[in-house]
Amino acid sequence: MSVFIKAVWLGAWVQCLVITWFCDRKWRPPNSPSKNIMQADPEVGWDARGDASNFMWIPYEEGRRLRKCPFGCNFGLSDRVYHCSRLRRCLPVYDHFCDYLKVAVYLRTIKPYLYVLLFLALDSVFSSAISLFAVARYKVLYVPFAGSVIMGAIMVVMVLIMCTMRKFYLLLFRNSVVIESKYCNQLRRFHFAFKYNEGGEWRLRLSTFDGQDPWDLGTVENLHHVLGRHWWQWLLFWWQPERVSRYGRYAGQDLPFADFINTYRSDLLMAPFNSVAVVDDFGLSSIHEQGSSSRQQSRPSVNSRREQQRSSAVSRHRSMQGSEESAFNRRSVQRSSGSSAPHAEEPARPVRDRRRRFELTSTTQ
Repeated sequence: MSVFIKAVWLGAWVQCLVITWFCDRKWRPPNSPSKNIMQADPEVGWDARGDASNFMWIPYEEGRRLRKCPFGCNFGLSDRVYHCSRLRRCLPVYDHFCDYLKVAVYLRTIKPYLYVLLFLALDSVFSSAISLFAVARYKVLYVPFAGSVIMGAIMVVMVLIMCTMRKFYLLLFRNSVVIESKYCNQLRRFHFAFKYNEGGEWRLRLSTFDGQDPWDLGTVENLHHVLGRHWWQWLLFWWQPERVSRYGRYAGQDLPFADFINTYRSDLLMAPFNSVAVVDDFGLSSIHEQGSSSRQQSRPSVNSRREQQRSSAVSRHRSMQGSEESAFNRRSVQRSSGSSAPHAEEPARPVRDRRRRFELTSTTQ
């Protein structure tokens, strides 16, 4: 058991070291066009214009990114890309540089880093329990030495638990990094640009969101994005999740956003279609005003027309049923009256019967 725990956290640590110092040394954002939703710097709004809805917008340019590195990296930054001063380069979903493990915690090392924290704490607890059991049961010659080892292990466990709880909460359950959390961003203010079309011209609307994490997808979905889509991928610390390979290649965005971000853009795209024409039975059309308030006012008229159509359909159905019942009653009365009449005329026989009778008489003769 102890060998397995040590092998897991040592293997995860080696993976973090290799990725940090030998991989992504010249990382650049994926060569992809501008996205429909992009993270922006606050300085972008200085040269923005105002539209009819008093929203700030800038012209859309293909391939343009709205973030720049303040430390001199010569490329536009994609979403959730931050600068590591220790490695002197920008990394995606960068959290911090761990001086104890000598690794950078970012998109490709978050999963093995969490495994190191978890299994190192488990190894410390397991080693402390074995040491306490050995001191209590057997006669150890170096009791002061064993006591110091146990106290050191307990201190390591306490420090790891304090760090692990915070990191697990941010990186795993909230899908957030330190720069995006309230520890560094007190206001939790995020700036975004949304691509939309206005009069045949593509624009980028600038919007600011306060107090909400735009990449928090919920606890279950965050676990899938950090550890893997399937449960068996959670058991393999070297198996990278889906977002590592698909970063910058999602449809219209670098990484999946929370629901309120997607809802905001869908409302922005549906704004020109708020004018709805409703045609009634008489061929008359009524065009409702734009906006949600006008749609709410137009709902009673539409509902009243629908109720009138339903009532007219029901009345026509009832009249048809009444006519069918009256016709059935007339036919039944005629049949009853015809059977009771003694001298009722017999109906004319068809011509086919007459021809058959004529043929029979001719053959008998």
